[in-house]
Amino acid sequence: MPVMLTGCDNDYTIKFTESNKASWESSQANYFYDNMAQNGYKVRLYTNNDLYCGGATNMVGKIDNVALTTSELVTQKWPTYLKMAELSLYRYSPLFMKNIFFINHSVEINMYTSDIDPDHLANPADSPTTSTSAMERGIAFYNSDFYNKTTSGLTVNEDSNLCVFYHISGMHEPFNILSSFIYNEDKEEEIAINSCMTLFVEYIDQLRKLELYDNSTIILTADHGIHNKEESSVVMLIKPAGYTAERMIVNSSPGVLQYDLLPTILDCIGSEHEELGYSLFDLTEDFKRTRIVREFELSRDFKPAQKCTALGNSIYNCYSEYEYTGRIEDVDFNTAKKTVHPIVDFWW
Repeated sequence: MPVMLTGCDNDYTIKFTESNKASWESSQANYFYDNMAQNGYKVRLYTNNDLYCGGATNMVGKIDNVALTTSELVTQKWPTYLKMAELSLYRYSPLFMKNIFFINHSVEINMYTSDIDPDHLANPADSPTTSTSAMERGIAFYNSDFYNKTTSGLTVNEDSNLCVFYHISGMHEPFNILSSFIYNEDKEEEIAINSCMTLFVEYIDQLRKLELYDNSTIILTADHGIHNKEESSVVMLIKPAGYTAERMIVNSSPGVLQYDLLPTILDCIGSEHEELGYSLFDLTEDFKRTRIVREFELSRDFKPAQKCTALGNSIYNCYSEYEYTGRIEDVDFNTAKKTVHPIVDFWW
């Protein structure tokens, strides 16, 4: 996700936090967000996890609904003490007792601690259903928030043009996004697909009701594809502002969608984008392009990599990098040259 929002690659050979900070401070990120501001656009982000997007602090000055704030920490002592006692009891109980009841994750202690200062939000009403911890960051947005906001009715902001990134829970296993947008484990993949598309259709319907659809550029894509080097590409569907056609135009030219998003957005608003690379509108069917694909691995040749999101080790500790020209289906990865790099820390 940081790649798509900054146009700068992740560096897995350094710490996750250092790589994210470097991405948001890169010349690519500065170029994009400076151009958006110069063209009169406010950029907002709504995501189910700001960590995967680089950390909210790194976005200050670029994402308009993220800002620094100071506030007084207030703790509800007795609920906190009771929760801590419950966790301690669970920890020291015999294993056979642990298996007969469920206890929520220790992060629940945060439910009783708040440092909210709503003034730091660009528009607090944008996320009326988010939790306390979500509002503290100002950008957290879950599938239920998206659904509730669209079904209750979007509103028009006439102060400026908007570029809004919505990053929702998509097709990650286990498939747990129901049509009601309540979290449930191990549901069918088809239900999850239909639920995600319901969100998109609801949003389009709201834009039509507000008479904004025709003048809006809408891009539907994903932050990554399948974790398999032969099937790693994702689809990007684009409806440019003011564009009408009798049928969908399909361009199967190889893209690098994580890098192509920002230059494509600049192209859509009529701004120079060449410094960031190719817009998808620059590509033709016979366009040949040199690209890099990575495959994350666990190898005994490298020491374990820590999880950057929790205690313990990551499931990967290195990655293989392949460089090729043309289409991925024409590459024989058994004979292709690869370079192996260590990983310092990783998400999972």
